[in-house]
Amino acid sequence: MATAYTRLEAHLDVLQTMDSEVKPATDAAVSAARAGLDAGTVDALSLLTTLRSAALVAVERFEARRGVFEAWAGLEEAAGIPLLTWPDATESAPHADSAAPAAGEDE
Repeated sequence: MATAYTRLEAHLDVLQTMDSEVKPATDAAVSAARAGLDAGTVDALSLLTTLRSAALVAVERFEARRGVFEAWAGLEEAAGIPLLTWPDATESAPHADSAAPAAGEDE
């Protein structure tokens, strides 16, 4: 279980870095490139390159989030119990084969 927890911590660290450092720096680069294009100091190709980099960062952030969820699932598996209980959950965990009502349908 310690290994699963360490894995979760590592993924959380990556996600925190992506959200607190990488994303703001990417947003600033995109803003600067757009301002440069508006001012005529940056060409459209430079802006497109910056936007492409921003899209790649978005994918990396998604992958980091996915890693956190996978590590959480691994920790739950190692613990043998769900680590998060939803407020309206019953004692037994929901099964994948149970049909949930579609959005907008009454239960």
